[in-house]
Amino acid sequence: MRYEQMTEDQQEKMLARLYKRLNKTLFDGKLEARPIWIVEEIDWVSDGEAWAAFSAEKQRFFFSSVINEDIKRLKKKDQIFFLSCLMVHEMVHQYCWFESIDDSGHNEVFRKVAEDHGLKFEFVDGEWKQKGSFVIYAATCNFRF
Repeated sequence: MRYEQMTEDQQEKMLARLYKRLNKTLFDGKLEARPIWIVEEIDWVSDGEAWAAFSAEKQRFFFSSVINEDIKRLKKKDQIFFLSCLMVHEMVHQYCWFESIDDSGHNEVFRKVAEDHGLKFEFVDGEWKQKGSFVIYAATCNFRF
């Protein structure tokens, strides 16, 4: 089954399993699992157009149902990689919150912590763009929906 074909409950359960896998392999199991909610939109972030977010205040992860439209064009294995990169990005925010690290504005500190946990960045057209990495691919290559 593809991600966009799942019910919200199935998506939340699958994302929780993905979180557990990534926490174990990329964060040495140091993060505490938090609820993951599928919501229509994440309107409390800066531009209101986020696919995912970690709320330190609410102690939850949020994934937008808007992903379903964007993810349709991807092959199933690429869907897992795409969701894994989103999840790691949000887990880095959780890690920074847990360690009392200022990661506001996706600053240089955030990028360093993210790179230490498998994300890569490149500077394109005057801004930093996030990329996935082999580390994340290897951590999830045998993960199944």
